[in-house]
This record gives sequence, structure tokens and C-alpha cells, in this order.
Amino acid sequence: YATLATIFSDTLGLKTISLDDCFFELGGSSFLAVQLLLDIEAQCKIRISIDSLFGASTIRKLGDLIREPDRHDDYFKLVLPIRARGTLPPLWCIHPGSGICWPYSILSRFIDSERPIFALQSPSLAVGATPIPTLADMCHVYADIISKADTEGSVHLLGWSFGARIARDLAHALETKGISVLSLSLLDD
Repeated sequence: YATLATIFSDTLGLKTISLDDCFFELGGSSFLAVQLLLDIEAQCKIRISIDSLFGASTIRKLGDLIREPDRHDDYFKLVLPIRARGTLPPLWCIHPGSGICWPYSILSRFIDSERPIFALQSPSLAVGATPIPTLADMCHVYADIISKADTEGSVHLLGWSFGARIARDLAHALETKGISVLSLSLLDD
């Protein structure tokens, strides 16, 4: 853990970090996450995916993950867990036109720590993936994914740029599946 603690501290510009402090809640951004992972790879000779960091964003959790022999590296998996646990209805963030959701990682600093945050990245990012042909098809696929998650019947949606259009149509698809959309936030730049 000591090496990871030094890398976390150096990346964030902090003198001390506890084993259970969240990288993103201490000021980590998607840019700093990439830097952190590059430094871990250089110093520890181990490659960790960015989605693994979202799921294990403390020194303790990341250290435990490194010790697991069966971990996988998938930078572009469809569901990106930014904060996987919490007692409040989850926030689902929908990818912009680029398909990548890493910029949403900053939300963990500003949203109640009891609210799980997940992001849906474009399925076309995966190696060998077949793109989803229409927006309606995309919304049905995403609605199925969200409805199979442990949502307890209600979610919040956030879409950015092209993701705002998807989120708007996804809200309707979720409602037809019996999932209540508590809020729909649409962002554009």
C-alpha cells in the first residue's frame, strides 16, 4: 500500500492520504486518473484499467484489486461504475458523441456519497463490437441494462451533448419498463 499511497499523493499534490480516501473525492479527474494509472504501471509494473480505478478508487481497494489474479483490463466496457455503492437511487450518465464517459468521474465529488453513479459508454467502443443501428435500438438496449441492475424501481438520468438526446428517449423507454425516472438532466457545451 505504501507505493500506491505515494503515487496517489504525488498525482493529487497532497501530503497524506488515508487508505480509504477516494481518489475522485480528493480532486482526481479523468485526466489525473490516466496519469495515476501510468505512474502505477511505471513504478509497479502492472497495468490497471481506468474502469477498475472507478470501481476501486481508494488505496486499499486498488491494492486489493492488484492482488487479485483474475482481474481484467477493459477500458471501454459498457457500464462504467463511478461509484458502485450507496443507498439512494442511482444516477445513470449517458455517453456523449465520443462514446466515452470518463469525464463523468468528477461527479463523485459533488453528488451525495450515498448515491451510486454509473455511466453507459457506447457499445461500439469494444473491440469487434457491432454498432447499434438506431437511437431507438440504443435506448432499448440501455433500458434493458438499467432495468437488470439493482435500481429498486427508480433512477436519475444525466445526458451530455448527444447523450442528452439518448437520455431523453431512454427516460421514456425506462418508464415503459416500470422504472421511474426521478430526474432527467440534460447538458450541452
